[in-house]
Amino acid sequence: MQEKGPSERIFTLSKQNFVIKKVGIDMMRIPTFVLLIIT
Repeated sequence: MQEKGPSERIFTLSKQNFVIKKVGIDMMRIPTFVLLIIT
Protein backbone atom coordinates (compact mmCIF):
# COMPACT_ATOMS: atom_id res chain seq x y z
CA MET A 1 0.00 0.00 0.00
CA GLN A 2 2.80 2.43 0.91
CA GLU A 3 4.56 1.81 -2.41
CA LYS A 4 1.35 2.61 -4.30
CA GLY A 5 0.73 5.91 -2.47
CA PRO A 6 3.82 7.96 -3.48
CA SER A 7 3.81 6.68 -7.07
CA GLU A 8 0.14 7.61 -7.44
CA ARG A 9 0.89 11.05 -5.99
CA ILE A 10 3.77 11.52 -8.46
CA PHE A 11 1.51 10.41 -11.33
CA THR A 12 -1.23 12.88 -10.40
CA LEU A 13 1.35 15.66 -9.98
CA SER A 14 2.87 14.94 -13.41
CA LYS A 15 -0.65 14.80 -14.89
CA GLN A 16 -1.50 18.19 -13.35
CA ASN A 17 1.84 19.60 -14.56
CA PHE A 18 1.10 18.34 -18.10
CA VAL A 19 -2.35 19.95 -18.06
CA ILE A 20 -0.90 23.24 -16.76
CA LYS A 21 1.76 23.21 -19.52
CA LYS A 22 -0.88 22.44 -22.17
CA VAL A 23 -3.12 25.26 -20.94
CA GLY A 24 -0.09 27.59 -20.76
CA ILE A 25 0.85 26.79 -24.36
CA ASP A 26 -2.75 27.40 -25.48
CA MET A 27 -2.79 30.70 -23.57
CA MET A 28 0.45 31.71 -25.32
CA ARG A 29 -0.80 30.57 -28.72
CA ILE A 30 -4.23 32.28 -28.65
CA PRO A 31 -2.94 35.90 -28.20
CA THR A 32 -0.35 35.49 -30.99
CA PHE A 33 -3.06 34.03 -33.24
CA VAL A 34 -5.33 37.00 -32.46
CA LEU A 35 -2.47 39.43 -33.09
CA LEU A 36 -1.83 37.80 -36.48
CA ILE A 37 -5.49 38.26 -37.41
CA ILE A 38 -5.56 41.92 -36.25
CA THR A 39 -2.36 42.97 -38.06
